[in-house]
Amino acid sequence: NDTDPPLAMRREMEIGVKLAEMCSRLLIKHVIYSAVDFVFRITGTRCSRYDGKGEIEYHMKGLGLPLTVLKLPLSYDYLCNTLIPVRQGTDYVFTGVVESDRDFDIMNYADVGPVVKLAFERPNIFIGKTIGLTVDRIDLNKFVQKIKEAFHADKISWRYEQTSLKEYQKDKRNNRELATLLDFHCNYAPLRDVRTMQALNPNIQTFSEYLLLKQNKAPKII
Repeated sequence: NDTDPPLAMRREMEIGVKLAEMCSRLLIKHVIYSAVDFVFRITGTRCSRYDGKGEIEYHMKGLGLPLTVLKLPLSYDYLCNTLIPVRQGTDYVFTGVVESDRDFDIMNYADVGPVVKLAFERPNIFIGKTIGLTVDRIDLNKFVQKIKEAFHADKISWRYEQTSLKEYQKDKRNNRELATLLDFHCNYAPLRDVRTMQALNPNIQTFSEYLLLKQNKAPKII
């Protein structure tokens, strides 16, 4: 339930811990866990969407499971469905919620499937490994520009306004969890090497290719 992130995190942790302990009892030979960065351990700021998954990962490692961890960045779908402009007069405005022009990693989660298949086929290579995955890299200004180009929205004046995380979170109408998440990815998240993903799955989809396929499903505001 995303309307109550702390509750969702607790429930996710309960399920994840139970699954991990069941894998341990059943002596499962290979566990593959799609993880994300543990925001709280890196920045000291709580991010329920990520921290629950981080706790589960640490519990799995503590149990000594034959584990492969695939660290995922933001997904194309999440970014496009969550970072939505708001109308201000005749303009549509993206509020950046972070003061940063640093690139961050993104990918289509559909591209993870072939990596999982490969890991199961070669457990002797993958067990014990933590692998950071990425396909594309973008900053928020480039994101807005690509959206405009993909949906031919030049006739609409779209602006990108940066603001500090502190200022953004003062307004209770804003998505504070999203703000924390974007602040982490734009300022703190470790960058990954796309060549790793290309070696594991040569048929990856760039963000521009993803938008090209979505052109017949333009955002409602256009």
